[in-house]
Amino acid sequence: MTRIPPRPRARLHRRQGQRGISLVLVLLFLIILTLVGLAASMSSLSSERMARNTRDQNIALQAAEAALRDARNDIRNIRFISGVTGAALTCDVAGFKGFCLPAVTGKPAWDLYLEDPARSVELGEITLLTADQKMPTGGANGVSKQPRYLIESIPDINEGSLEAGNIKYVFRVSAIGYGANPSTKVMIQEVVRL
Repeated sequence: MTRIPPRPRARLHRRQGQRGISLVLVLLFLIILTLVGLAASMSSLSSERMARNTRDQNIALQAAEAALRDARNDIRNIRFISGVTGAALTCDVAGFKGFCLPAVTGKPAWDLYLEDPARSVELGEITLLTADQKMPTGGANGVSKQPRYLIESIPDINEGSLEAGNIKYVFRVSAIGYGANPSTKVMIQEVVRL
């Protein structure tokens, strides 16, 4: 009979050690893949938030522009605002709500009263827009609340109209629009010359 010599123990230990290193390498590789996947997921979430915020800013901007159009209609066709008749520092004269004199000191009128429902005008409040002509509220593409505006009567110094007591006025319209998220606000201004 031929006897097969037993395997040396040194070889057996070396192979077992190599198997342990393979396990460690595979675990490290899995951890690296998990971290890469987590980073890609976080990047995707961040991009989605930025896109959502940009869309909300655009909704608020469109709402503010709608308020500017409504204010121009109010000045020219509804209340026929001219000069400073009816304007007040507090923007709350009966029949002239939202029509202001510019602040002489301190904060400007739009900073004080633009979001105050008793002193500023909501979209369609004076021009009597119907519900379907206003900004849609609620939902992903709607506003959280209707935009508002203020009108300030200011002397038109660019026209040389301060000579001989003949003062001409322009109107600075300040409007604020809201996005679907109530904390998203856009405020814009324009000067209206008649």
